Amino acid sequence: MNRQKKVKADAANREISFQDRCSNDLYKWQIENNPKEMFILHDGPPYANGSLHIGHALNKILKDIINRYKVLHGYK
Repeated sequence: MNRQKKVKADAANREISFQDRCSNDLYKWQIENNPKEMFILHDGPPYANGSLHIGHALNKILKDIINRYKVLHGYK
């Protein structure tokens, strides 16, 4: 006698509800629950000093890492 329950993933409907929750409720939750003050990282105009080079990419990547780190540690 097999008593296993069939589990339906229903991934298509779950994906829609997950996207709605992440796009709408996530930012609202962050605003209400982040205990620390606002963190602002000023970013200058892109490519103001000549031709595009690897330093521009490194600059953008480092700024992205810093912003993500601050958000994970409770800054707004």
